[in-house]
Amino acid sequence: TSVGAWLVAACAIAGLALWLQPAAPSGTLYAATSRSFYIPGSAMPLGLILGIFLTKYFVGVELALQPALARDSSFALQIALLYGVFNGLFAARALRLWRLVRRSASFAATPPASSASA
Repeated sequence: TSVGAWLVAACAIAGLALWLQPAAPSGTLYAATSRSFYIPGSAMPLGLILGIFLTKYFVGVELALQPALARDSSFALQIALLYGVFNGLFAARALRLWRLVRRSASFAATPPASSASA
């Protein structure tokens, strides 16, 4: 089904994206006191949002021009796979930020080394 294809695509792309870039981009910081992130600017989120918008727009246009596509399972499968790719990339980004939070929490929990000299 389309939902299964979406889920498989999202998980596969998230896994691939995390394998290719396991850590958050350099310069990404997490401030635990304010619970906020500093994320350097990038064209990637803009491109993803634009891709989702254009996909939604073109699907709407195609369905308006060819209403029979609403019952075409191969059309639904292709669109589900494309949305799964977008979702997987966003999920990978969120997981990288979550790892950054977890890593900063583990550093905060580690007691500082004593500098007592003998």
